Amino acid sequence: SRSLGFPGGEVERPFPFRTVPTPALAPPQFAVHMRPVPEVLEILECHQKAVKEVLDTLALPGHAVPSLNEDDKLQVVQVFNEMIAGFNRSRYHRKYEAGLRDVTLAKIEVNSEIPSYFANAKYGSVFSRKMLSMLGLRNLVLAGPQIFEDLKRTLFCSDPSRYPRGTGLE
Repeated sequence: SRSLGFPGGEVERPFPFRTVPTPALAPPQFAVHMRPVPEVLEILECHQKAVKEVLDTLALPGHAVPSLNEDDKLQVVQVFNEMIAGFNRSRYHRKYEAGLRDVTLAKIEVNSEIPSYFANAKYGSVFSRKMLSMLGLRNLVLAGPQIFEDLKRTLFCSDPSRYPRGTGLE
C-alpha cells in the first residue's frame, strides 16, 4: 500500500490504485479546509510583490521581454484556433445565448483587430465575451511581447504609485 498525505491525516490506499465507486459525500479527511481570510490575503500580497518585482525588472532598459520562438507561437495559435472552432458550435451558441453577430466572431483572423468589450459587463451575450477573450488571447501570443516593449518605451508601468498625480493611469 501507499500512503497519501491529505489535509487532516494520512490515508492508506492500495497500490496500484484501483477504480472504486465514489461516495456521495467525501469522508472528512478529504474535506477542503479553507485558510482564514487574513492568511489568504497575506499570501496574495506576497505573490503580488513577486510579480511586481518581475515586471519592474522587465521595465528597466536593457531587459528583454521573454517571448516564445516562432514555431512555438504558431503551435499555441493553432491550439487557440482549435478552441475557437470547438466553441463556435450550436451547443455553445444555445448554452451562452449567442446572437446572430456573435456566431460570426470566429471568422476574425489572427492579428486582426478584436472588437472591444468588457468581460464583466452585463450587456451582450456570454458567448460573445468568451469568444472575444479567446480571440484577444490568441493575438497576444503573437503581439504581446511587442506591446510590452512599446509600453516600456513610453515608460508605462503597472505600478500607479510611480506616476505623478494627474498623469499615467489616473
